[in-house]
Amino acid sequence: MGVIRRGTGRYARNVILTNSSGRPCTLAGGPSEITGVRRNGRRVRLVTGATPGVSVDYRLVGPANLRPGQSAQVVIQTATMCKKAIAGRVDIFVTLDIGIAHSGEVRIGFQPGLPYDAVCGVSVTIYGISKHK
Repeated sequence: MGVIRRGTGRYARNVILTNSSGRPCTLAGGPSEITGVRRNGRRVRLVTGATPGVSVDYRLVGPANLRPGQSAQVVIQTATMCKKAIAGRVDIFVTLDIGIAHSGEVRIGFQPGLPYDAVCGVSVTIYGISKHK
């Protein structure tokens, strides 16, 4: 699933995607969409496509051309200090579905008691291979 990072008013989840097929594949651009799933099963589209200008602590270089067994990643971020959050509002999701064009979707589940709060909005990077700054 990846690494969870907190700090500087943001919450980021690095999602690692591995080519489990027997053929090379390419992940280009970003997820077709990120959909949140509430406890009651209701689905809410949170973002469509990669968000221009999303910064992470390192660079992701894409497209990710993957041989079988190789991995790429995408980073999903939200802020933690927007006006809504400071006012005590929440927008809770128990899973996030990452749409992968022409391939379906990948579901990210969260531990009970630690759901994903998207009250400050959601942004997502392109698919890529990590290149440290």
